[in-house]
Amino acid sequence: MRVLHVTHSGAFSGGEIALARLVPQLLERGFGNVVACGAEGPLAEHMRACGVPVVVAALPRTLAEHTRAQPRAIGLAGALPATLVYALRVARTARRLTAGVIHTSSMKAHVGGMLAGWLTRTPVIVHLRDDLNHVRASPAVLTLFGWLLHRVPSAVIGCSGHVLRVADVAGIPTAVVYSGVPSELVHHGARPPTGDPVVGMVARIAEWKGQHLFLDAAEIVARAEPRVRFRIVGAPLFGEDAYLARLEEQVQGGALAGRVELTGFTTDPTHEYDRLAVAVAYSTEPEPFGQVVVEAMARGCAVVAPAEGGPLEIVTPDVDGVLVPPRDAGALAEAILRLVRDEPLRTLLGARAAETVKERFTVETTAEGFVDLLDQVAHA
Repeated sequence: MRVLHVTHSGAFSGGEIALARLVPQLLERGFGNVVACGAEGPLAEHMRACGVPVVVAALPRTLAEHTRAQPRAIGLAGALPATLVYALRVARTARRLTAGVIHTSSMKAHVGGMLAGWLTRTPVIVHLRDDLNHVRASPAVLTLFGWLLHRVPSAVIGCSGHVLRVADVAGIPTAVVYSGVPSELVHHGARPPTGDPVVGMVARIAEWKGQHLFLDAAEIVARAEPRVRFRIVGAPLFGEDAYLARLEEQVQGGALAGRVELTGFTTDPTHEYDRLAVAVAYSTEPEPFGQVVVEAMARGCAVVAPAEGGPLEIVTPDVDGVLVPPRDAGALAEAILRLVRDEPLRTLLGARAAETVKERFTVETTAEGFVDLLDQVAHA
């Protein structure tokens, strides 16, 4: 079976990283795979380096620039024609490659891919990686997506149970398939002790990812524990430069002056997790899954995450990580202080976290779940 994996982006963000890890596993299991990117970029380069054929089904610029902040009438007038153009490009690609299944991995790709599947009578697997209550898309795209979702897909995958519950898809085969990490990244045994503790956040620079709340908590921690240092790893990939400027201004004075490093983008965050005593994920909205939580846990890092969304399915509180109330910088600071002051506790949580990932969140497990659903679609 040849699977056409469709994503509207060429960037290397969370969903694209998950796709880049999954596809080579499918190759090893004998599936034909082609990745259709909406643009050239790091994702296409990475896939080609892995020996995966890549085509560019270009996302029209008007659709690429549409966001949920635009007025509904403007969004509909601009987004609908561009969406149809995109869908035709995906449909032509599916026909040319004689794809057996179209697998969509991002919101705009879902819409274009479902339309393409309907046009070409190709089964479509929609891989939801968004909390639909908080998705970033224009109203026009969301309206069309909702209509198609209940009519076109042969199956729907959720990157978490939370995502599927929010989507409320009835009458269609569904499965939860967590986005795992390569098993070779899982750390074995306790991490060696380090010097002064470093607390960090690894995430794309975006306001909803909560870096400003992390810095609010960091200021509380810095006043209580002067030895602690902080790192923010990530870059504004989709036009959030103004937010980055706000973060840079936030670390200039007070208790954080000279104690926070904003490192910029990294293609491989593994070495960043290895530098951290505590890894923080603290989005202002429920995380659909929490890929950075799993990555940090894989490296044996003690993690702190909000008690909502995907992290509730990943972390067992005070067993392999710490969960705190969301959107509460004070509670976050309290959890960080507890861990930086108790090295045996964070070492124990980190070791258990790596075991949790080994048992539940490897990319090999991801591939098995995906293949099971492919088999169901093929038999149907």
